[in-house]
This record gives sequence, C-alpha cells and structure tokens, in this order.
Amino acid sequence: MNPEERIVTWLISLGVLDSPKKTICDPEEFLKSSLKNGVVLCKLINRLRPGSLEKYCLEPQTEADCLNNIGDFLKGCATLQVEVFDPDDLYSGVNFSKVLSTLLAVNKATEDQLSERPCGRSSSLSAANSSQTNPQGAVVSAPPGPQRQSKAVEMTENGSHQLIVKARFNFKQTNEDELSVCKGDIIYVTRVEEGGWWEGTLNGRTGWFPSNYVREIKSSERPLSPKAVKGFETTPLTKNYYTVVLQNILDTEKDYAKELQSLLVTYLRPLQSNNNLSTVEFTSLLGNFEEICLFQQTLCQALEECSKFPENQHRVGGCLLNLMPHFKSMYLAYCANHPSAVSVLTQHSDDLEQFMESQGASSPGILILTTSLSKPFMRLEKYVTLLQELERHMEDTHPDHQDILKAIIAFKTLMGQCQDLRKRKQLELQILSEPIQAWEGESIKTLGNVLFMSQVMVQYGTCEEKEERYLLLFSSVLIMLSASPRMSGFIYQGKIPVAGMVVTRLDEIEGNDNTFEITGNIERIVIHCNSSQDFQEWLEQLCRLIRGPASCSSLSKTSSSSCSAHSSFSSTGQPRGPLEPPQIIKPWSLSCLRPAPPLRPSAALGYKERMSYILKESSKSPQ
Repeated sequence: MNPEERIVTWLISLGVLDSPKKTICDPEEFLKSSLKNGVVLCKLINRLRPGSLEKYCLEPQTEADCLNNIGDFLKGCATLQVEVFDPDDLYSGVNFSKVLSTLLAVNKATEDQLSERPCGRSSSLSAANSSQTNPQGAVVSAPPGPQRQSKAVEMTENGSHQLIVKARFNFKQTNEDELSVCKGDIIYVTRVEEGGWWEGTLNGRTGWFPSNYVREIKSSERPLSPKAVKGFETTPLTKNYYTVVLQNILDTEKDYAKELQSLLVTYLRPLQSNNNLSTVEFTSLLGNFEEICLFQQTLCQALEECSKFPENQHRVGGCLLNLMPHFKSMYLAYCANHPSAVSVLTQHSDDLEQFMESQGASSPGILILTTSLSKPFMRLEKYVTLLQELERHMEDTHPDHQDILKAIIAFKTLMGQCQDLRKRKQLELQILSEPIQAWEGESIKTLGNVLFMSQVMVQYGTCEEKEERYLLLFSSVLIMLSASPRMSGFIYQGKIPVAGMVVTRLDEIEGNDNTFEITGNIERIVIHCNSSQDFQEWLEQLCRLIRGPASCSSLSKTSSSSCSAHSSFSSTGQPRGPLEPPQIIKPWSLSCLRPAPPLRPSAALGYKERMSYILKESSKSPQ
C-alpha cells in the first residue's frame, strides 16, 4: 500500500473518516477533498488525545473556518513532537507530501498508545497490512480448515452462483416472517425448503414467499450487481477496508468480553461476599450477567475461528445467525431484569460507591458500576453498525452476504424488543412499588408475578368511546389501571377474574386490527392493542391461563376464535395456512388463474381433518 492508501485505511479504522461508497481511483485526491475543511483532522486529534479540542467548526463555510480547524489540529499535534505542515499546504493542495508525512508521523507516535487502550478500534496500520496481497489482489490467509455446509451454501455453484427468481404474481404477506412481492420483482433466494415455501431477500428485506409464485431466471436475465459493474472492481485497497472492518469487529468483541469478565471478577463476585446487599438484592443486581459474560467469550472464540478461513469462506453472518437464539434469550432476560438492578443501585448508592472505590474503582465508584452494567445494551446497538459497515465492503456474490443482511435485520429487531421490554418492565416496577389510588383489598404484591402488562385502549359494553388503560395479568386475575391526570401515578379501575373469562379475537372484522373482546360473567369489554406483538401475547397468555398451554400452542388469523373455560380455542395451528375464498363475489379476471400459496404440511393436515369432520357430520343430516 502506498502512503495515501495507508492513511485512508487508518482514518477509516479510527472511525473519523466515513468509508467511501465506491472504489477510490485516486486516494490522494480523495484525501485532499476529505481533509481540506479540517473537520476530519479535528476528529482525529480528539480521538488520539481526548478532550484536546473542546470546540471546532463542524460545518465550515469559509476559508477562515477551514484554516482555523487545520490550525487547531496542528496545535494538538505539538505534544506528539512531530514535524507539522503549513495550513495553506493542505487547503490549497500544494506540497501535499508534507501533509502525508505529518499524518504518518502522528500514526507512528500514537500506534503503541492506542493499541493498549481498551475498547478502542484498531488504531494502527498493522491491521491493514496484516493481509498481504498477491499481484492479482487476492488475500493470502491461513490454509482453509473444514467448511460447514448449509442449505444456503448448497444453492451456490462453487460459491459464485446465486439462485435468483422473478415474481410471476403479486403476493401480500400475512405474517411478519413473510415477504410481500410484486409481479416482476427480482428475489435473491437464500433458502429452499420442501413444502413450497422459499426464503429470499428483496430490497434488503428477507422473508418467506410461495415458490409457485416465482420462476427461476436465466443467467442472461440476471441484474448486474452495483458492486460488479465497471468501475467497482475489487482493488487491494477495497479488500483492506473489509479486512480492517472485520478486524475491528474481532478487536472490539475481545475488549467487550474482557470488560465483562473484569467487572465480574473485580467487583461483582467480591460484592456477593460483602454484607452490603441481601441475597435477593444481589440476585436482582446481577441478573444473568454471568451467563452473558460466558456467552460473549464463546462468541469471541467462534468469530476468531471464522476469521481463520480465507476471505471468500468467511461465515461471520452465519455464525451470528446460528447464535441468535442465544442472543435473544440472554439479552431479553437481561433487559427484563435491568429495571430491578437500577432500583438496587438507587437504594444502595452510597454503600455501593464506597465498596467500588475500596476495590480500586475511580471516584465516583457508583458511576463505574452503573455504566458497566449498561454495556450489554450499548454492545447490542454496536452490532448493527459493525455489520452494516462489513456488508458495504462485501461482494454481493460472497457466500456470507445474505446471512450478513439477515443478521443486521435480526439485531435491529432484537434491539427494538429489548428497548420495549425495558420500558415495559420499568413501568411494571413503578406500578408495583408505588401506591395505587382507589385500590381495594390486599396489596397488589400479594397477587404474585406479573405475567404480562401493556398499555391498551378499552371500550365498555356498547359504548364507542375508547379509554386508555394499563392491563396487568396475574395468574388468577386481570387488573385494569388508568394513569392519573398529571401522570404522577395510577388509578385502580377494576379487576376481572380469569375463571369464567371468555376471550374472542375480533381482528378479522374490518377496522378491528389487533383487537379482542372479554366476556363471561362481566359486561363486554373490547381491548385494542397497540401492536400485533402485544395482541398475540395477550391471546396466548390468556388462553394459557384459561385452557392450559396445550390448547394455544399457536394462534391463527385465518379463523375467528374464542377461548373460555367452557369452550375450546379454534385455530389452524400454523401461521401459513390455506387461503380462504373471498366473501364478496367479484368478476373473474386473469389474476384468478394464479396458484394458491402452498400449504404447510401441518396446515394441510389440519385442513384435511376439518373437511373430514364436516363431511362426516353432513352425512348424518337428513337427505
């Protein structure tokens, strides 16, 4: 790599320069235009010497603003004892070799220091130089080890051919894991399953679609990838960006695992033997932190193993997808417990601060503990940006490309679930710990654990007016609360015993999305949920209490259903069931000739059983 390429790679690895969206033909011109206003340089010196620049112009509009930024950077370089350039050399673009010399000297002066700093990105150019390139630009890595096979890999020919199909008909998704397509859409197939449902990616979204709605397109029809068109050839510099980003993922993953282990060994385990907290309080503070610590070490080892293969055999996305169920269970459990941990931190802040400082933490010690316990959330958000950056520097034909896209979506979804769960649990803790206005009977804490809670809109009887309510489900009763006028507390509005309750879903009626009703020994109450996730969770939780888990293993939207202590819950049993005929007679059109989506085997079996029952009953009726 020449000096210009080295500097570009270094600045990107530090996060002070955005990665180019296309291959750089002239790294020197790219550097000149990127550094001219001085903003990148100011970010660089703040990255290398945190706090050295308190203020600089983020959006310079004049020559003076640009020169001031460059001058501030050069002042910050004074402590590094390197030879500096004249601000006009950079702004005018003349004597650019002096600018390069200064930047190379700054890199060398700070290389050792930044490599020892925890949580830092790869700061030296060694990461970029570690992957040697042959004259053809191929990365020379360790010999390949055994390669794990998967259905996605089986769909490629020597890892270079992607199964691509074209939609013959429109298809509208009915479940969250399905993919809506329009006639003519080009879909990249990621998985082929028996039974007629395939998984594919369209416009960055991955989901299931019926295989008989598409046809495979020939090689001559295939669209040319933007990364494969002329002018986007893979150069050694582009490959080095991929290497730098991947190395950054590995380095930050190691740092994260070390931080968790350090917190556990240095502070949390000694705290357990200390008398500052009771056993219950310590359990609330710790949560499943120890399990996450162990899991991250396992993940770190798995990613290390992935990186040992040649670049065209990397399976970073596949590795993360394989571990996604563990991610979900670990982090959702941690999020659910975090409000309780914060409550313990608040109640015992003085004692915990004294303990932390006695263990060597800098003052204020409580801040170290608080921020450390929040690191799992910050790391979860970081996965999305790291994977997006990795995907930007991958070829579309890379065997791991589709898994990287799916991993990005999976982490975004998990982030949303974690944020929602934390808010829900925080509100739940507030309700349980504060007095409830107009509450009747024993304390709400005597009802046991809250099985589910959410904010809903409620209609009573035949009244059309909707009122905001907070529903808390316990094992024997459903509690209804409202917020006080100033949102300073909650007001008791009533309770419904689970025994004798009848639940009926109303989401098939137009305008009643995510809606169900509760009847029985009470006046009819209609519940409008804020999301489909809340809607499904309420139905499953209520059905489980009323009829037991066997009767509500899965719920379907294809048939109206109810659940009560005296009537069974009707369901097709699978999310992708048979298509129902339209209720309104319409004129025939060519679209009527399109095939119906294939049945899942279990759905087809359920449909067959229902038809057999109907025929049997009809045979008993008088002719």
